[in-house]
Amino acid sequence: MDEAGPDFFRRQLSRLAVASPGLLLANGAAAADQAAPQTTQEVRERLPVLARHEGVWDGVFRRMDPAGVIQSEFNARIIKRFLPDEYWPKIYHQTNMYEFKDGRRQVIDTKGEYRDGKIHFSSERVTGWQLDDLSDPFNRTVFLYMVYNSDPDQYVYELINISDDGKYRTRMTQFLKAGRTTGRTLIDEELVSRDWSNY
Repeated sequence: MDEAGPDFFRRQLSRLAVASPGLLLANGAAAADQAAPQTTQEVRERLPVLARHEGVWDGVFRRMDPAGVIQSEFNARIIKRFLPDEYWPKIYHQTNMYEFKDGRRQVIDTKGEYRDGKIHFSSERVTGWQLDDLSDPFNRTVFLYMVYNSDPDQYVYELINISDDGKYRTRMTQFLKAGRTTGRTLIDEELVSRDWSNY
């Protein structure tokens, strides 16, 4: 594959136009002249890397303190869905299911919609967004940001990478309060199924 060929640049320019609606091109035209997506498939096309994450993932979460010492480790199942058009605009739905070593279980449901080149999501605990990394020529990277609803000084940045064959994900999450690191989580996941409808 020619990473820097004409198709790559056309794809990046199209995605940049969505992410930066005020951008002017060299000929003076507005970059955001393309219409906003109206279907789930169009959102998948605007966020092709994130769309590759759709499905059911099993993994291990390793939570660490700011010094990098592991504080806990637990299993998780993550279900990422792009819903049919009848759910528009709330076409993104993610379910996190955690199983802790002491037998406790936790389920977190998050729903979102496409806006300004990102999936904007919210739950009872957090509000945030995620988007494709436009600078990655390999199309492997998604960025995520979220802030705790109860405390705007507490926020999270996450870097998510997917393998070229789409079977594995690695994630690094950084938790911050007022700009200082309070913890990190390393996550390794494997795809269980692309078809989330039976889960």
